[in-house]
Amino acid sequence: MIAKAAAAGDKDGLEDEVAQAVALGTVVGLVGTFLLLWAPGKALELVLPPGAPALAHATPYIFFRALSFVPALLATVGFATYRGKLDPITPLKITLVSQLANVILDPIFIFKFGLGS
Repeated sequence: MIAKAAAAGDKDGLEDEVAQAVALGTVVGLVGTFLLLWAPGKALELVLPPGAPALAHATPYIFFRALSFVPALLATVGFATYRGKLDPITPLKITLVSQLANVILDPIFIFKFGLGS
């Protein structure tokens, strides 16, 4: 729908479609975050057998991943919007900058501040 509005040159329609996608992504993300924070064991039961040794590590991991649910969905909406507008270069630049920041900041947070241990 975003691509259709962009192709038609309908700026108002494009803005409406993007706003709807952002709203839907936010609502779905908040529901998903709530469910993962409220019952992480139920989600982990889908992929791990009861009493699995990985459960001790997976539970705190899923907590932090749950907090990133809304931003991840909004990033997906943003990238899809640019693709719908036939602009693949802007998301590529954003991804490059974010991955460079990740490469630089990961060692700092892991080794200097002891996060992720």
